[in-house]
Amino acid sequence: MVGKSSLISTFVSRVFSPEVPGIMTRVQLPPDPGMLCTTTIIDSQEADVALMEALATRGDHSLTSLKSTTSSAPSIDHVDSIVLVYDLPRAETFRRIEQHWLPLIQQYYQGKIPVIIAENKMDLFDSNLLPQKRQEIISLMQNFPFVRQCIKCSAQTMTRVDDVWLKAQEAVLYPLTLYDLEKGALTGDCQKALGRIFRMYDRDGDGLLSDVEIDRFQRETFPVPMFSDLGMLKKSVARHVEHALDQNKFTPSGFVALFDELINQNRLNMVWKALRHFGYDDNLQLDIPPDLPITKRLSPHAKRFLTALFQQFDTNHDGVLSGDDLWLIFSILPNPSLPPWHRQRDLFLECFSSFVMRDSPSNSSESYATPSVKDPQLIVPEGEMAQSLSNSGLSLLSTSGSLPSLDFTQQSLSYWEWMGCWHTMHTISPEITSAELYRLGFLESKRPVKIKDKVVKSQQLRIMVFGDTKSKVTILQRLCGAYFDANRPETSHTYCSLKRFNGEELMVHLIFTCIPSDVSVTPGLVDFDLAMLVFDEEPSSWLYLQKLPAVTNETRRVYVTSSEKELREAQEYCQKIDVEPPLQADALDREDILQHIARCGVSGYDLQPKKLRSLPFEEQKRREAARRRTMLWLGGIVGVGVVVVVGVRFFIKQKDRAGSLWLWLRPRVPIAS
Repeated sequence: MVGKSSLISTFVSRVFSPEVPGIMTRVQLPPDPGMLCTTTIIDSQEADVALMEALATRGDHSLTSLKSTTSSAPSIDHVDSIVLVYDLPRAETFRRIEQHWLPLIQQYYQGKIPVIIAENKMDLFDSNLLPQKRQEIISLMQNFPFVRQCIKCSAQTMTRVDDVWLKAQEAVLYPLTLYDLEKGALTGDCQKALGRIFRMYDRDGDGLLSDVEIDRFQRETFPVPMFSDLGMLKKSVARHVEHALDQNKFTPSGFVALFDELINQNRLNMVWKALRHFGYDDNLQLDIPPDLPITKRLSPHAKRFLTALFQQFDTNHDGVLSGDDLWLIFSILPNPSLPPWHRQRDLFLECFSSFVMRDSPSNSSESYATPSVKDPQLIVPEGEMAQSLSNSGLSLLSTSGSLPSLDFTQQSLSYWEWMGCWHTMHTISPEITSAELYRLGFLESKRPVKIKDKVVKSQQLRIMVFGDTKSKVTILQRLCGAYFDANRPETSHTYCSLKRFNGEELMVHLIFTCIPSDVSVTPGLVDFDLAMLVFDEEPSSWLYLQKLPAVTNETRRVYVTSSEKELREAQEYCQKIDVEPPLQADALDREDILQHIARCGVSGYDLQPKKLRSLPFEEQKRREAARRRTMLWLGGIVGVGVVVVVGVRFFIKQKDRAGSLWLWLRPRVPIAS
């Protein structure tokens, strides 16, 4: 007898009973508000026989089959954790655990069910044998990594009885999926999740967590601070992890090492509390909140966050994100760690239009590709790349090896191209953009990231391109450097610079969406700021533009042509509705075309030269509004004058009347001498 049933009886009744049944009835514990779960304890008999029979049914006869002596075998499939009990003073019971039970459990459950070993009757064990027993336990846990903990206890003295069942519960609630038992390190997915949390609290965007930022993380994540003495903690982490600190602040690898230390202290619950607080499930998949703020355009907070990412990961400070830099930015995403506009992500399949990168024809492979790294956990490189990998938010726990092969070709992005990609995404789907920013660690409710450099003002201009002509695609390819498919709506981007009256520069992100001629866009279907209407020498192309339901008198527009044949009719029409005459694309260079389009659509800024006419009858409406305002002013002035004249006349009459009354009363009122 190892005391299995006594352990259950003592835990339930809170009193030790010397005589208990050989097998206890099923016990269901009341729900625990702290753990949000219901626990059922099932006392088993001949469970090893049931496991062997199940293995034999599956065709595995590597273990000797036994016959059950009872009429019914216990259920072995609907279990979440297993508690094995042995008699601490009796060495043969430990050997049966090690040589019989654990190999059987490993073979049937494939190491996926956590096991807690209860070392019962510790009150009868010789304490002088504890060092030897400790070595045996260490060897056992190395051979069977799914053994979560070995707990010395005593049912008779009620010593650590509660701990046995508490750890069995915690083994289920806080699974070990975030730790690679073979490598002795956090899994790649866990490191990515912690890298995202790191970015959320890196408020100044310097790639480090200061004491203030660590303190904020603790206060917002745990009811009681997890690390009280940061000074001692820094010394401990610095001794075990290279590059854990920089300027006496935690690097991403140092931040990850904090959680690695918690797991080594068997405080797995603290790690899981942090991960679940930030939306990760048991499989370390991020749960996107359904109520994320959705804005019509990228918010100032989002722009600042993306600018901070660009500055942080521009490793050589040349104002360009290389392929390696881009991979580091998105390395905290689940595999494949690719930009959201990468064709393999397929994020825009159900959107009105799809994303088209520059110089990436639809029938060719996308230029963005992941490094050829089979293991998601990074290894420690040397030199500048080591520092850039550290800034990515991933733990660098290994101490040997070589840099993963980065044998791939990837476009580099300047700052304005980087921002243009996000403006394009937001034009296609604000919901997807909000979710992807959230994956990168952005929260709209947080304070904006501090930007060290002065940022040029920018504006997003959403342009819908219509036209029943092949020149439409040709012009767009020239402007955006992207290959558009004329048979489906596709969106790409470019940018140009305008000058304001005060001499400041205004950068305009032009987001072009090419609309096939057979796709009908009704008012309100998609939001856009400007309609670009393209026609050529075919009369049908001009007639097509006159029948577009999405283009009304309230739509800003710019006409573009690649021909002169229908130019006169188009000029007369533009003059009639008071908009700019058609732009002859072949007669201008690319930059002039972009600036002309931008000046037709930009609003809210005083431009030099002035903004171009793009809204039908806008000038006429402006003059009429000015005339109405003038009439209102004149009417107000006349009204005030009339009121003043009437008031003065009334005052004079009252004064004259008062004087007459005094003259009548004067002879009748005695005056004292």
